[in-house]
Amino acid sequence: DSNENSRLRLLLDEIFGPENFRNEIVIRRTAKHTVHQFEALSSLQVAYDSLLVYSKSSDKKFNPPLREASKRQKEGSWHVLFNRADRPTMRYPLLGKIINKGQWMWQKDRAYKAVENYRTYVKEYSKKMSLKEYWEKTGKKLEFIRANPNSGEPEYWVAPRELVPSDTNWLDIQAYSFTWNFATEKSEHLLKRIIEMGSDPGDRVADFFVGCGTTLAVAEKLGRKWIGVDMGDFFNNVLLKRMKAVLAGEQSGISREVNWKGGGFFKYHYVEQYEDTLNNIVFREKDKTIQETLESFQDYFLRYMLDYETKDSPTRLNIEQFQTPFDYKIWVTSSGEKRLVTVDLIETFNYLLGLNVEKFRAFKDNDREYLVVFGKKKDESIAIIWRNSKDLDLKRDKEFIENTILAGIKPDRIFINGDSLVEKAEPIEPTFKSLMGA
Repeated sequence: DSNENSRLRLLLDEIFGPENFRNEIVIRRTAKHTVHQFEALSSLQVAYDSLLVYSKSSDKKFNPPLREASKRQKEGSWHVLFNRADRPTMRYPLLGKIINKGQWMWQKDRAYKAVENYRTYVKEYSKKMSLKEYWEKTGKKLEFIRANPNSGEPEYWVAPRELVPSDTNWLDIQAYSFTWNFATEKSEHLLKRIIEMGSDPGDRVADFFVGCGTTLAVAEKLGRKWIGVDMGDFFNNVLLKRMKAVLAGEQSGISREVNWKGGGFFKYHYVEQYEDTLNNIVFREKDKTIQETLESFQDYFLRYMLDYETKDSPTRLNIEQFQTPFDYKIWVTSSGEKRLVTVDLIETFNYLLGLNVEKFRAFKDNDREYLVVFGKKKDESIAIIWRNSKDLDLKRDKEFIENTILAGIKPDRIFINGDSLVEKAEPIEPTFKSLMGA
């Protein structure tokens, strides 16, 4: 808003560079209708907020944002054909007018054809139908030029349009909404215009202050991929609830406009916090029989041999727990309550490795379950195999992996947790710890 506009502009100039500033767009605020209560005012009521548009580089091009056309534009309208640009090759006699300066906007052949089109309409069809109806009847392709009835100046006909390009005035749509009872909820119509301007279907959209999830909901309905991040406490009862409703085909916001039927999927997870890390630091005595947490120490010099004494803490990756990778747990504190939660080692490793995931597959050998991730990193094909490795028959494991999981497949690299006899397979644990800096 106007309180922070100047400071935000300086910050964005610092991040993106002032040369990459594109526009400041005005968006409509909700009116409070309280001014009539006062005889005098210290300032006028603010009726708009600002949307600052930056690009990452100067060669970025945006899709023209569209708004609903006016009644006149929907019926077709006449515009002056003369232009002040001075191109002698675009000057020719037209409807009795000869110009010595400036130019006509159309080439001579095109303009003369448009004049004939309009004369044909007036002579043969004007008493039967409107110009719009004639244009539609003839396939919506004809162009028309006439002399203005009052001035006699040549003018061309702009065909009917339902949507027209918008400028930086976006006051035609409501910027805020109250559908999900969230204090700063933006309207889906506003986000639709923003997302369509800056991306195409299949592109990625990111919102790092996701709030109640309007950006994500609209991105999903418009066929974009998306990433949302937030630190608020409203995730479960607002954001998660809303996105599940979107996949179920809820019809609020832009749903009817884009014929949204639902479908799709998303994955969410909690990222370990700094406080969670402290909760999971474990100190081991020299005899390796007694463990203490950080909370147990009063006057402990934390830097003293910290790497060695905490090397088996869950937050620094306890290798023993990799034997049961689907059940790796750490302590977290939520709403003042400390509890154990399961860590998604599989997805974490995918992120650390920089893997472009192509598919997940599940296998089962008797009671032992295998989860396999196939993907690529640059030009390398990669298979990552996870299974519980306690009491594992390594020969049977090798045969199952090579003859079932990797049958007919030859990845460039194979990662497997725990011990393995699979040829050229790499253990996950050293790479995991190295990438995590643990």
